[in-house]
Amino acid sequence: MPVSSENIDSFTKKLSKKIGDVQAETIKALLLLKGEKTSTEFIALMDSLNVKQIVNSKAQNVFRLYDDGLALTLKETISFSQISGVTLEALAQMERLRFYEEIGTMAMDLKKVVIEGVMLGHDRATMIERLRKVYRYEDYQLEAVLNTGLSAYSRTVTKMMMDSLPDTQKYIYVGPIDDRTRSACVKYWGGGAKTLSEIKNEGWEESLIVGGGINCRHQWTIEEAGTPFYDVRGEDG
Repeated sequence: MPVSSENIDSFTKKLSKKIGDVQAETIKALLLLKGEKTSTEFIALMDSLNVKQIVNSKAQNVFRLYDDGLALTLKETISFSQISGVTLEALAQMERLRFYEEIGTMAMDLKKVVIEGVMLGHDRATMIERLRKVYRYEDYQLEAVLNTGLSAYSRTVTKMMMDSLPDTQKYIYVGPIDDRTRSACVKYWGGGAKTLSEIKNEGWEESLIVGGGINCRHQWTIEEAGTPFYDVRGEDG
């Protein structure tokens, strides 16, 4: 399967909710530390606090679920060449580390939101809303980040398989062509079957890993796999 699938979409929706739970639990825990402290005292405490460690302790289930997502993505990636288990684990670990960094960034954003909230007299609900709206952690934004990471993992695995095949092997760009599709993806899709060298000569090499960009639903795969999606834009599309 290409990187866009009902199973993966369902998974990212589930995981984004779990991440939202971690955010809410972290804000609650940080506010409990405030107690009767003044804003000045609390800010001094927050400055010395390892918020990343707090978030990581609350995100253990999230990390386990992301591993499940990597396994699901691998299962749904079209396999057309053997890759060693060591290589697959190395690629998975690279994606895990990227995801851990995303959670680390979220921890710093949580710290800022709580400090700002205490200074402005916000309650917990307002802090959560501010985190999601101002710092861009709405469910659909989290889902886009998760989809982007899992899709990149799938494309990286596919690229490793492509590198092991003869130079004459041809590949096609697969995924839905609809009103959400970027013009670049329409171009790759419309380019037909190409060898790896031809893809690179077109200047499309980056698409082998990132597709068309954030939350892209497309990727290159072996020509023999066929095209499981088709153009649904109609004659005027």
